[in-house]
Amino acid sequence: MYVVEHLVSKSSEASEDEPTEYTYQLAENIWSKASAPPSKTVCLWLGANCMLEYTLDEALDLLKTNENNARTTLSSLEEDMAFLRDQITTTEVNIARTHNYGVKLRQAAKAKEAGKS
Repeated sequence: MYVVEHLVSKSSEASEDEPTEYTYQLAENIWSKASAPPSKTVCLWLGANCMLEYTLDEALDLLKTNENNARTTLSSLEEDMAFLRDQITTTEVNIARTHNYGVKLRQAAKAKEAGKS
């Protein structure tokens, strides 16, 4: 989204023929420089081997919508994780109580058996 905002600002500032120089990362620790003329469109990688060309305004709207959806989903997932953590804690406590009750039953059975002998 920041790149598209940068392109919007550059397209409004620069003249049509003046290229802008960019530095971009090719791979880890490998950077390169390129110059590109201002453009009114941008190609966005949508995934699943799909890339579409959008105008800068459409791309910005799409990216903002996707960011808002991702933030909403993240907050929902965080709530679900908190609920699951509580459920795991409750389950662990119940398992410990059941184990302790089993230990008490075995101790009582041993004491009863020792009392008969």
